[in-house]
Amino acid sequence: MSWFADFKEFSVFTVLCLAVALVGGVLALVKRDKMKPIMIVTGVLEVAAIAAALIWFAVTKDVSDSAFGSVEMSKGVFSILVVALVVVMILLMVLSGRKEKWTARDLANAAICVAMSFILSCIKLYEMPQGGSITPASLLPLVLYMVAFGPGRGLVVGFAYGLLQLLQGAYVIHPAQLLVDYPMAFGALALGGFARYLPLNKKLQLPVAVVFAYVGRYLMAVLSGVAFFGEYAPEGQSALAYSLVYNITYLGPDCVVCALISLIPGFDRLTESLRKRT
Repeated sequence: MSWFADFKEFSVFTVLCLAVALVGGVLALVKRDKMKPIMIVTGVLEVAAIAAALIWFAVTKDVSDSAFGSVEMSKGVFSILVVALVVVMILLMVLSGRKEKWTARDLANAAICVAMSFILSCIKLYEMPQGGSITPASLLPLVLYMVAFGPGRGLVVGFAYGLLQLLQGAYVIHPAQLLVDYPMAFGALALGGFARYLPLNKKLQLPVAVVFAYVGRYLMAVLSGVAFFGEYAPEGQSALAYSLVYNITYLGPDCVVCALISLIPGFDRLTESLRKRT
């Protein structure tokens, strides 16, 4: 079935990252007395998987088959940038944990939410010709985490999700485009975390967070479209107008699907479950 076409394109490293995140996260939540060592092992295995993927990219695989041959990113630059992004993500994690420390439970929940979002993102209800798709609320697990823990930790989780997306079908034509389309695009979902500070009814907090998150995602998509893909605009139409319309055609419906599912009774209580420390 075409909806599940992306599952056929998994690299072994993507499968490994997903498996480690899900198994490690679930084991940590089930074996609470051994939660900390389980999450340490999970983290080491995730870093090892990313390192192995970078070596594989550098030795055997092209970063993209871009039509923009003159600015296509080399494998070495791609690997260096991904390493730099990992370092930035770790620094953000340290900074976001100064006020309230990350616990093993927090990391386990983050790993599960990232893995769930990634798996759902591979189910394409509709795919646009120049990139972008409508999915069955693939970003909802990330938004749930961001509402539970706020924009600071949401930024870290968004970055982590963007890195995972880089390991699966990355389309890279320029270093700046890599930053905008992957870590920055999904890091911008952290805007949804600000919904927790608004004086809203608990049942409306999650749907509002979904809208905020998609606004951030949309702004990054528009920026990327204007800066790097403006040549796809029809003759006589500006790159900005083209990017505004093109990106809303898939992110708009995707946001509506996500918001409607977040309104299902009981979903609002999931954020409280994520916040529990015991």
